[in-house]
Amino acid sequence: MGEDEKQQRPRSHANAPKRKEQSETVENIVAVSIFVVLMLTIIALFTNGFGLYNPNKFSGERVQVPYTNEPVRGNLSSARIVINVFSDFECPYCKKGEDTIMEVFNKYEGEVVLVFNHFPLRSIHPDAMNAALASECADEQGSFWEYHDMLFSHNNALGAADLKAYASEIGLEREQFDSCLDTQKYAFKVEQGISKAHKLGVTSTPTFFINGVPVIGAQPISEFEKVIAQELGK
Repeated sequence: MGEDEKQQRPRSHANAPKRKEQSETVENIVAVSIFVVLMLTIIALFTNGFGLYNPNKFSGERVQVPYTNEPVRGNLSSARIVINVFSDFECPYCKKGEDTIMEVFNKYEGEVVLVFNHFPLRSIHPDAMNAALASECADEQGSFWEYHDMLFSHNNALGAADLKAYASEIGLEREQFDSCLDTQKYAFKVEQGISKAHKLGVTSTPTFFINGVPVIGAQPISEFEKVIAQELGK
């Protein structure tokens, strides 16, 4: 072994820690970048994906929302204010929105009617579709709104067994209900609701249309009252 080769070896070993440090630095940068992207995604979901605190809650554009035999709370023929609700039974902000919209309904008794439209966000709420189907099975027995209220009261427990238990709690005929749910009897109707939402440009839940004027997200009651006051003043 020559002198030159002997002298080069120590330099090679001396560079090894630097390469290790550089590798660790790159790994740290990648890890931090992934974390930042993940956090931004989560923030985007909670601020825009679910509709809360959406700065574009009023688009200023009135749309025509067709009625296609959805469940109605109130008298559709005499009410001056029709509020179409696009909702997801598993969505926590929808529960908050439902509480607010019921305040509105009770405050403007006789003047407001609610129309419920299914928009289950299946990609993030695994039980939402089944809950929507179950609500239609309840509607088949004339108990949509009672079952609707039950689902939102227990929207953190919407497994198949839970859905059937809730049917018993409100006095539905279980054999008929279970068969309806197990066969997904109203899948086409729920899918129609989803398609309707997409055509109207709905991207998050809850979304409301007050006589066609959109209000997006679980907004305070004052935001609904502003639109209602404008509509009643016409």
